Amino acid sequence: MPIDYRQVDGGLGNVITASGVVTEEGLIGFYRDFFSQDEISLANYRFSLSDYSAVTDLHVNSDAIKSLVTLSKGVTSINPDTLVAVYAPQTYAFGLARMWEILMDATDWETCVFSDREEAVAWLRKRAKEKYGIDIVDL
Repeated sequence: MPIDYRQVDGGLGNVITASGVVTEEGLIGFYRDFFSQDEISLANYRFSLSDYSAVTDLHVNSDAIKSLVTLSKGVTSINPDTLVAVYAPQTYAFGLARMWEILMDATDWETCVFSDREEAVAWLRKRAKEKYGIDIVDL
């Protein structure tokens, strides 16, 4: 279950991609490692695109999403204000992403879940321009 990320636009953003079979352990392990990167990198992020379009099987339940929310909320002390678009075209993945989004409402992160990648990218570009004056180039 490869989940990987790359920094984009000079470290102002990141793109997280998942493919193949995604398990609860793999998902939580990836985000635990991702959120453990140096605080300067985490603090500099203004936007993130998570792309789950290449996932073929998802072995994740609501408890895993609650654990992911706990991890995500832990990072809000380092980066309290960021944009996160989740692209999840499969019905089950979309539903789990919406659960994460709803549980993240208590933070200042601006999150939105999409079943269409073009809509996700357009939303990120629009909000990054409005909120930070950033023209996102590399997605």
